[in-house]
Amino acid sequence: MINFFNSLKTIFNTKDEIIGRWENYDDGSGLHTMIWGYGIEFLEDNTGFHYYWGSGEESDESGEDEIIWKRIDINIIEIKFLKENEFKIINYSIQKSKQGYDIDCLEISESNKRKFWISPEPLYKYL
Repeated sequence: MINFFNSLKTIFNTKDEIIGRWENYDDGSGLHTMIWGYGIEFLEDNTGFHYYWGSGEESDESGEDEIIWKRIDINIIEIKFLKENEFKIINYSIQKSKQGYDIDCLEISESNKRKFWISPEPLYKYL
């Protein structure tokens, strides 16, 4: 099945919809950019990063961890941290949404859940 999707991608020369940087919700208050946040960046070579900054505590923790992901089917991926052995299968949905200041974005979450992988809430990508 994966070969079928790769063939379609080649024929139509389209970028996988999941490619890009997805972050937690930004309500416009400044907390997201100045104090804390987290996200996932999916790269075209099936690698990427889970990253985070700040913690709301005295220690200003930040960092990034490498990930590996694979497209399994439409709206289904496998994902894991590079150092882990087992992939987690995620059935997800993407929908149009708005962030603070009425900014258009896409929202990704696991199907029938208000979270995405290790993030306790959906993640967002600006259009």
